Amino acid sequence: SASADLIPQRLVVTDSNRDQARQWRGSQDTRGFTESGGEGADVATFDSADQRLDVFDDTDATTQTVALQAGPVTARASAYGELFAYRPEDRAAMAIDGDPATAWRVADRFDAVGEFIEVTAESPIETIDVLQPVDGSSGAAPNRWITAVDVSVDGGEPVRSDLDETSRSSPGQRLALPAAGTAVRLTIAATAAVPGSGDGLVATGLDAVGFAEIDTGLGPTVEVTRPPIDWVEAVEPEVQVDQVLTRLRIDPANRWRRDPEPRMVRDIIVPPGHDAAAQVTVRVDARAPDRVLADLLGLGGATASERLTGMPTSGGWSATDDDPATAWITPFGRPIGPTLTVPVATTAIPSSVATIELRQPVGDFSPITELTVAGAAGDAITADVPPPGPDGWSSVDIDPIEAAGEVTITITGADVQTTRDRRSNEIVALPAAIAEIRLDGIVVSPLPTEVDLGCRELLTVDGTPREFDLGTVDVRQLLAGAPLVADRPCADGQARIAARVATIRIESGSGSMSGLDVDRIVLRDTVVRSSPAAPPIDVELLEQGRTSRTVRVAPCPVRCWVVLGEGLNDGWSAAVDGDNDIDLGEGQLVDGGFNGWSLPPSTAPRTVTFRWTPQGTVTTGLVLSGLAVAVCIALVIFFRRRHHIYLPRPPRLVGFGRERSTSRQQMLASTAVTAALGFLLAGPVWALLALAIAVCTALLGRSRLLAVAALAIWAGCGAIVLWRVVRYRPFPDAGWPGTFEDLHRPGMLVLALLAGTLVTRTDGRMRDRTDGRAEGAPTRAEEAIDRRRAVALPTRDGNTT
Repeated sequence: SASADLIPQRLVVTDSNRDQARQWRGSQDTRGFTESGGEGADVATFDSADQRLDVFDDTDATTQTVALQAGPVTARASAYGELFAYRPEDRAAMAIDGDPATAWRVADRFDAVGEFIEVTAESPIETIDVLQPVDGSSGAAPNRWITAVDVSVDGGEPVRSDLDETSRSSPGQRLALPAAGTAVRLTIAATAAVPGSGDGLVATGLDAVGFAEIDTGLGPTVEVTRPPIDWVEAVEPEVQVDQVLTRLRIDPANRWRRDPEPRMVRDIIVPPGHDAAAQVTVRVDARAPDRVLADLLGLGGATASERLTGMPTSGGWSATDDDPATAWITPFGRPIGPTLTVPVATTAIPSSVATIELRQPVGDFSPITELTVAGAAGDAITADVPPPGPDGWSSVDIDPIEAAGEVTITITGADVQTTRDRRSNEIVALPAAIAEIRLDGIVVSPLPTEVDLGCRELLTVDGTPREFDLGTVDVRQLLAGAPLVADRPCADGQARIAARVATIRIESGSGSMSGLDVDRIVLRDTVVRSSPAAPPIDVELLEQGRTSRTVRVAPCPVRCWVVLGEGLNDGWSAAVDGDNDIDLGEGQLVDGGFNGWSLPPSTAPRTVTFRWTPQGTVTTGLVLSGLAVAVCIALVIFFRRRHHIYLPRPPRLVGFGRERSTSRQQMLASTAVTAALGFLLAGPVWALLALAIAVCTALLGRSRLLAVAALAIWAGCGAIVLWRVVRYRPFPDAGWPGTFEDLHRPGMLVLALLAGTLVTRTDGRMRDRTDGRAEGAPTRAEEAIDRRRAVALPTRDGNTT
C-alpha cells in the first residue's frame, strides 16, 4: 500500500503502551503491573522472568504509560501474586490505597517466608496498623495466615512481631515500631496453614498471603495512571488530539484473577486552545453483589450472598424467576455456606412458612442435602432435603417459622462432587444450584426485559461529578456483558473537558458499589480544522515470488510511503525501478508493525522491488548441510567394516576401600579441583564444605569419600524435593522447579565433588585376587580373550589366520 506523506491532522494518544514486565513462560498472565518508569524502583528484587519488549527503542517515562503513587506514602515489595504468573492486582500499591477489598498478596501455592513489603514516606512514620486479606483463592476465608513479621525501620535491625486475630478484621492490628522512620519494611517471618480452604471440603494448595491495608496514619495513597506526554511539546496547534483511555481488566469469569484496575484514575493533558468531548463505555460489574445489581436493574426476586464468579445470569433472582432453564449457582469450591434471601409478599403472607419446595438442575453440580431456614424473628431450622420426585421437585417440611418480608435459606449440606481445577490441577468442589424455589407467599419476579437507567454519575473531572444519560437498556444483554456507550451528558457541557494548563485528573467510580464499571473513556477533540484530504495512490502488484515482490506505484506529487505488509523485519530491502543502485535504505516501523519506505516526489509511476535478502545465506546453509549428510552416508556405505569388539578388561563393581593408595600429588590435585569447582559452581559458602570434604578425603587417603559425600548430598536434596511436593503442593507447570531453587547450589556441589574423583587414579590398577600375577600383567580371562581373537581372523584374500 502507499499513502501521501502529509502533515498529520489528528493524533491519537492511548494508555496501552505501558511500562510493565512481561514473561514468556506461558500463554496467560504474561504482563505485570504498570510501573513508574524508573530503573528498578518498583520491584525490590531482581525478576529474571521479566523479558519485556519495548515498542520503541527510545523508551522512557515520557513515551510510555506509567503509574504513579500519589499520596503520603509509597510501597514496593519483593514479589507479588504467583511464582510463575504475573497478577498485577496483587501489587504492593494495593496495600496502601485505603480500600480493604484490594490487597498485596504474594507466594500463592508457595513458601511465603522471607517475602517483604516496604512502605516509604517523606515524613516520619510513628505508627502502623496491618490488616490481612479476608478472602482466599476460593473466595472464602483464606487457608493460610501470616502469624509473624519482622519489622525494620530505615534499614535497622528487625524486630519480631506476632500477628493475632485482630490482624484479620478491621481496622487491623497495631505493630510496635523499633523507632520512628521514613521507611518501614515488613518481612514475613512465619505463616500458619489451616487445612483445606473455604468450608474445608477439599484440600487445596496454600493461598497467597499479604496485607489488605497498611495504615501509617498519614492517609491513603492513590495510584494514578498517566499516558505518554512526549507529544505535548511536538504537536502543532492545528493538530487534533484524541485520547483513548482503557481500564485494565480480566475476564470476570476467570475466578483465579481480579481486575488489575478496580477503577480508572487518569492524569491527562488537553492542549491549550483545545476542548475534548467525553464518550464513556460501561459494563455491568459482573462481580458486584446481588443486592447492588438488583438495585441497579430493578430486580425484585431473590438475592444471594454468593454466586458463580463473574456470572450475573446465575444470581439469586434466577431461583425465583419462574424459569427452570435458569438457576442460582454457587461458586466453585463453595457448595456449602452460601445464602439465598427470598422476598415474601407481606400482603399475602400467612403467619408462618412450613414447606419449601426446590428444584435442582441436573448436571455437574453438588446436590443439596440440607438447608437451614431463618425467619424474621431470627429463629433458624435445619432440615434435610429429600431426593427429587418424578417431577424433579424436592419438598422440605420444617417447623413453622414467622416470615415478615423475607426468608433466608442457607445451604448447610451437600453431596459434594469434585473436579480437577484446570489452572492448578487441584481437586475442587463443584457448585450447588437451585433452578426454582417455592414457598408460601413467595414473590415470583421474572427478569425484566428493559430498564431505564437514566442519568448516572460515571466520572469526576478534578473532583467535579459528570453525569451521563444511559437511557433504556436490554437487561439480559447487559447481564451477559454487552457494552453500553454513553455520550449524552445530563447537563450542557458536562461531557466537555476544557483545556487546562495543569494536568486534569479523571476518575471513575467503583463497580462493586454502583454496579457499573467504566471500561473506556474516549476524549474527542472538538476543535474542527479544515485540512486537505490525502489523495489516494494506487499500487499494482506486478510479480510475487517466494522471496520477492514487485509493485508499480502511481505518481505521487508529494513525498509518499510504500508499505510492505509482510511484517517488520530488517531482512527486507527495497529498490526503485529494479536498479539496486537506487536503494531506499532500511525500512521503518509503520502501521503498527510493518516495513515502510519513503518515496521521493515524482510525477511518473515507478516500479519498486522488495527482496528478502537473507534467503541467499539460508540457501547456502541448506546446500552445505545436504552435502554433509550425503558425505556421511557415503562413508557409511563404502567404508563399512564388520568386526567384533572385545573388552580386554570387562567392567566390574569395586567395593569401597579396595582401591590402592593414591599418591599425595593426586590427593592434593583432587582437593584443589574440588575446592575450585565448588567455589565457581556453588559459591563461597558451599565451597568451604567442599574443601572440608576434600581435606578429609586426602588425610584418609580414600578418594571414594568424595563420591560417597556427593551421593549423600544428592539423596538429601531428593528427600527435600519430595517433602516440599507433599507439603506445599506446587503448581504442576513449568514453574515447578522454582519451588526448589535454593537446592541449586547443593546440586552444583555434587558436581564439584564428582569432578574431584576424576583426578585420582583408581581405574583397574588393582590386585588380581585369582592368582599371583604382578600388577599390570594380564589376567587369565584377558589371556583367554586374546586367544579367541587369534583363532580366526579373516584376511583380505579370503583366507584365515
